[in-house]
Amino acid sequence: EQTKTVNILAPRVSVASRRILQSQNEHARRRKTYTNSLYPLSTYFIIPGQENLSPHKQVPQLSKSNPTTMATKQSLLAAAAVCLLLLPAAYAFTDVEYCNKGKNYPVKVSGVEIVPDPVERGVPATFKISATTDKNITEGKLVIDVKYWIFNVYSETDDICTKTQCPATSNFELSHSQTLPSITPPGSYTIQMKMLGKHDEELSCISFGFSIGFLAPVALS
Repeated sequence: EQTKTVNILAPRVSVASRRILQSQNEHARRRKTYTNSLYPLSTYFIIPGQENLSPHKQVPQLSKSNPTTMATKQSLLAAAAVCLLLLPAAYAFTDVEYCNKGKNYPVKVSGVEIVPDPVERGVPATFKISATTDKNITEGKLVIDVKYWIFNVYSETDDICTKTQCPATSNFELSHSQTLPSITPPGSYTIQMKMLGKHDEELSCISFGFSIGFLAPVALS
């Protein structure tokens, strides 16, 4: 009697129910196929909506950098930083003031370059003065005075044409070199440069500071 009942109920499964089951199975199969097709792309892109997928289908993490490569990059960055720190020691432009700020000097000074900066004892130091004028300077003098704090420690007078090419006109550059003895005390100094013309007329007068390092250069054997 039970076998007879089963045989009576089995044919009652509707065609619509079978179609619903077939549709659900097809939908699951397509979703699996779609997910697998996206997996290669996950190496380069983060796929939205895959946060809850099983571990083997999650977006793989980018591989960590090679320790050797990271060490090399850090070494290069450190070397670049050292180079930047050493640049000011090679040369530097310093601020310049006129001796008489209210005077209109025939020679205008635009800047002074000191090489090296800070100045080293026993090593030649060069002071380059960039200037401009509408005069034609064929002769004259360059008077130099150096002060350590308030004390005048050095004076020198030179032919201006030994410091620049004469006749000097328009844009020109004065260059003065000096080697300080090893006993020169370290610290801050002020230098005054006065340019005089053929008849000792004042063409320009400037002052600027420079420093001498505390460490004396080591002599090479």
